[in-house]
Amino acid sequence: MDHEDIEQVRLLIREELTPLKSELAAVQSGMAGMQSAMAGMQTAMAALKSDITEQMRDMQTELLRGLEAFARGNFSRMHIFDTRISSK
Repeated sequence: MDHEDIEQVRLLIREELTPLKSELAAVQSGMAGMQSAMAGMQTAMAALKSDITEQMRDMQTELLRGLEAFARGNFSRMHIFDTRISSK
């Protein structure tokens, strides 16, 4: 192999690499877009988590209020019942 053959091989390799380089650049660009989309999704998921936590706390509060109201009514009924029994 002489110098001219080596240059032809180099030329062929460069011709083969040129489309691969542009394809690699496109893939890297796509990856950057996907990373940006993933960051957006993570932000959205964090917001959803916060919203769901808030809703769960609201439901828990409503359940506790309902139980408290029931207990008050039950206490009142039991107190009236006890006073009726003890007065006899």
